[in-house]
Amino acid sequence: MIPYQLKTDMTMKSKDSLQHTLKNTLPLMTTADPHFLLPRLFPDEVIFCETAKDSQVLYTMKAFLEFCCSRNHLAPNLKTWLSCPVLTRPDQEALITAFLLSFTAKFEHFTSFPVTRYWTAQNKNSSMPGTDSQNKPDIVCLDTANLVDFRSILTILEVKNSTMTKSEIFQLCTQRAHLIFSSQDTCRFMVTSLLHQEELTIVLFDRGGSIVCSPFNIHNEPDTFARFVLGFLCAAPPHLGYNPSVQAGATRNLMFRHLQLHIKFTPFISVQIHGHGMVIWLAEVGPQSDLANIRPEIGLKDGDPVVIKTTWVDNSSAVTEGIILSLLAGKGVQGAPVLIYEDSVLQPCDGEQPDGTTYLRGHLGFGAKEANVPDGNIQLSKEAVKDLPRESMACMEGFAPRTPVHMLSKPWGMPITCFRSARELLGVIIDVLTSMSILKQQRLYSPLFFSSSAGLKQL
Repeated sequence: MIPYQLKTDMTMKSKDSLQHTLKNTLPLMTTADPHFLLPRLFPDEVIFCETAKDSQVLYTMKAFLEFCCSRNHLAPNLKTWLSCPVLTRPDQEALITAFLLSFTAKFEHFTSFPVTRYWTAQNKNSSMPGTDSQNKPDIVCLDTANLVDFRSILTILEVKNSTMTKSEIFQLCTQRAHLIFSSQDTCRFMVTSLLHQEELTIVLFDRGGSIVCSPFNIHNEPDTFARFVLGFLCAAPPHLGYNPSVQAGATRNLMFRHLQLHIKFTPFISVQIHGHGMVIWLAEVGPQSDLANIRPEIGLKDGDPVVIKTTWVDNSSAVTEGIILSLLAGKGVQGAPVLIYEDSVLQPCDGEQPDGTTYLRGHLGFGAKEANVPDGNIQLSKEAVKDLPRESMACMEGFAPRTPVHMLSKPWGMPITCFRSARELLGVIIDVLTSMSILKQQRLYSPLFFSSSAGLKQL
């Protein structure tokens, strides 16, 4: 089952787009120790969360590794995975997949709790659907209920045995993250990885930058490797980087403020990893909405169409699109969408403070503090650095502080099916493009969609 229908050609991945992504990723890169990052990304209470609900037993990673030793999956010295294949053999992707799947069997044996995800190398030699370009990821992880598709996979693990530089490893991980971000519409952050012979490199990407873990040997560090494998098999979607406010199912729902919104389809997904990361949904008002708390002049009712635009706003920006729409409405400008709400997306854990790239790094233990710097990046003060464990990072070059914002508006205009002819529709499209061109020339451009140039003249 594909989690949503993408009605757009924005999944096309041009070389220019990818090169732009790589160019803008490198300046916002942070390096970290995997032994520091992974226990915060996938702590024991996240991996063993479901098992702990129905059991008095305290499950821990240490106990799981001891169980693996007792089943001859791990050597008694806790230094070698006995079932791990030689990583330079032909068809190594299939062998490594079988090795990863053995963790599922051991986990189910250890906890008596079923695992509903799996690792597969199904598309190592054939293009995976979900994008318009030909891409063959080595190994992916996903839910058993979903088809193998870029729109449903949780992560990508590349497997290489040829000589690779650190830069080449990072670029390949970036390319894979780029494919997932531009194919999925609820990503807050994304983790990709590369197994080079016996060393695993893990990279976390979000809208503010990337965190690159130094490579580690999977045999010498069994705790870290098992945490990586089981994290993707067992952690709840918010811990894997997905927006918890979007409820999946037969109908995807977004609960925001007083509204229940049924997401119909996704017209647009940004093809860039870092930056605004804009996603646009077309939704309709659901029956559980509290319309009594919506301003009556908006005239919103059950079943009405709503445009949801999610943007990762630069924290240094004083003006948002919602503010612009409010100003247009206050001036009586016609031909612009009607703003319903604009507000920050809240953190997935406590649900009281805004989510964002600063929150994620704080959650992962980096403790970054904002500084007033010209490029809008966050840097660590001496006070912040001295409070961090030494192993937490090798360096912290900076990242862009961004906060996700939902903007809800009533669409302006009429459905394409209501136009009397293709010529009439084409005339409206030309008006819109002309208006946006003039706005750009006057440096007033914002992605507002005017129905005709008459609205522009009033502005």
